[in-house]
Amino acid sequence: MRILIIILTMFLVNAGAIAQQSPSIAGTDSATASLFQKGYWNQLAVTGKVALKNDIDFFDLDYRIGVAYYRRKMYAQSEKYFRKAFSLYPTKDLAQYIYYGLLLRGLNSEAEVFNQKYQAISEVPNHFKKGAESLFFNIGQRFSTDQSLSGNLLYSDFGRLSRPNPKISLYQSVYYLQQNNPNGNFKQLEYFISRESYTKNGWYLTPSLHYALTLYSNTISESSPYADSANWPVPPFSMITVRTNGTQVDKYSIAGITHSMNLAFAINKRKGPFTFVLEPALQIIYDKHQVNSSYTTTGQTDSFFNGYHILSHPYYDSTGFTMDTSTISYTGQLGASVSYIWPIKGAPLFSRLSFYYLFDNNGNKATAWNFYSLITAGNKLWVHFSCSNKGALPWAFNQEGQYFNTYNTIKSRMSLTLQFKPLKRFSPMLTYQLENDTRASDNKAISYHSIYLTFKYNI
Repeated sequence: MRILIIILTMFLVNAGAIAQQSPSIAGTDSATASLFQKGYWNQLAVTGKVALKNDIDFFDLDYRIGVAYYRRKMYAQSEKYFRKAFSLYPTKDLAQYIYYGLLLRGLNSEAEVFNQKYQAISEVPNHFKKGAESLFFNIGQRFSTDQSLSGNLLYSDFGRLSRPNPKISLYQSVYYLQQNNPNGNFKQLEYFISRESYTKNGWYLTPSLHYALTLYSNTISESSPYADSANWPVPPFSMITVRTNGTQVDKYSIAGITHSMNLAFAINKRKGPFTFVLEPALQIIYDKHQVNSSYTTTGQTDSFFNGYHILSHPYYDSTGFTMDTSTISYTGQLGASVSYIWPIKGAPLFSRLSFYYLFDNNGNKATAWNFYSLITAGNKLWVHFSCSNKGALPWAFNQEGQYFNTYNTIKSRMSLTLQFKPLKRFSPMLTYQLENDTRASDNKAISYHSIYLTFKYNI
């Protein structure tokens, strides 16, 4: 009997120790409910995740963890737990959490599709009213480090984001660029349009068109000394010598127009904090230009008879040609990217890494990459950072891209943007951009420093 009591006592002690090491459903419910009422969101998220690792899972636990992340402004993480709880018991409270979490991450179309399905709210907010949603105005200057290779460039654009219906957003912008080179000028007018639509099965489809009309001219003029001499025998023993001295001016000029059109079709799918994008694109360039090449020689011709000067007269000679040329070329691209929202309290960090495979009609092939990151420092300041090789893109495939000179090959690009929100609807942005370039005509290196000021107004 004594042995049986000892065994029973040891069993109860071990059971109590195990119960203390592993959380129970009742204990987890009580602990998380207390943390929820006190607003200890960080401790609540940690306690809840420990319970889930121990296979303790119930509706209130998922709901409380979701609220903890939501209150810490970690909306991508909160959605995971809200949707899990919503699948067990679809309450209107949960539907509203999911809906506003999508809105606060800029996923307006996805939020509206969710609302249409589950009626999270009854009144449609301003985000989904038809018509213009935001207006953009941008002006800047790009400074060249070598004015002998390329002049400064003036840049401006005006854009409009509108919503034809709740599931479609339409972005349109017009760009104007002007550059005065040492020997010519460059003007470019661009138009960009993209249409983003969200499907019921969770896909974003974004076809886009980017057209640019470029007018350019360039003139190169070089002068050099000209000298010529000829002897003419006069029988039986005399000689006439003709000598010409002057200046020869070689002049080369080109003037033309380029039509560039880029067609792209982006497909992306969101999975929690991850977003995966596939974007094929094709750029077609039609260029027509006229080349004029000529030389003009002016000077004086002197004639000599047996060494004695007998005659002088002005010398003039000119010749040249004109050639009209037109070409059609294309550049193809296949891009893939993945983005992630990092779980940082109070300052969500968004990162995107993209890779591109490029090819053209001349058989050239290349790869490129781009890294972009966005961090929100409170509600008043957003910081954007981007870096890439080869400019990542030979063309502006979307509204984030800015590409100025189709005759250059960008080797690398880095940009830093500060986006301020001093007013509720008004948001100015200041951007610095550094580009390392190589001029295609003679392979000379050149760098550009750019400063842009952008104004965004939410209607």
